[in-house]
Amino acid sequence: MMIAQLPDHTFADLTTLTFPEDLWLERRMPNAPQLRDVTISLDLGVHFTSRPGIFFLSLGDDASQWNVPSLRSLTFVPPPSWAFSRMRTRALLSAHDIALFIQHHLRFSELPLRRLVLRGVEIYDPPGLNEMWELEERVERIEREKLAVLSPGPTGRNTLTGDALPSSRWMFDHAE
Repeated sequence: MMIAQLPDHTFADLTTLTFPEDLWLERRMPNAPQLRDVTISLDLGVHFTSRPGIFFLSLGDDASQWNVPSLRSLTFVPPPSWAFSRMRTRALLSAHDIALFIQHHLRFSELPLRRLVLRGVEIYDPPGLNEMWELEERVERIEREKLAVLSPGPTGRNTLTGDALPSSRWMFDHAE
C-alpha cells in the first residue's frame, strides 16, 4: 500500500514508522505529530525506479517538508535484499546529502535531531570539504551499526542473524 493512499488521520498517532525510500511522497508527506522514530530503507539502486531518491528531492523554497514535530531518531538502512546480494558493495551516503535531507525535508521541533542511526550504511566525507561538520550541526548523536551477517541456517539456507534489517513486510506501529 502506498503512503498516498492512506488517509491523513492514519498518521496522527504513529510513534514509529519504517518504510522504503520509494514511498516518500515528493509533494507532501502526511503530518505525523507523535512520530518519534523513523526508519527509511534506501533503494541504493537495487530496484529500478523512475522516481529520484530522497537525496534528489527539491531544496530551498521548493522543498516539501514533512511535519514531524516529535521526531527524535532517524535511521537509514539498505534494502532487505542487500544482505543477500552477491554483488553488494559498501553502502555509502554523503554527509552533505544527509544534512541537506534533514534540513530541507524534515520539520521537527527540537534542534538538533537527537539521533541519526546508520545501520549498514557508511558516511562519505570527502577530504578537505569537512561535510561531516555540516551534519554534526544538525544531529546530536550519530550511531553506526553493522548489518546482521548471513549464516547457514538449519536447512542449509542462508539466514539473517539478528534483526538488523527491516522486515520485507512494512509495518506501521501505532501508539498504544
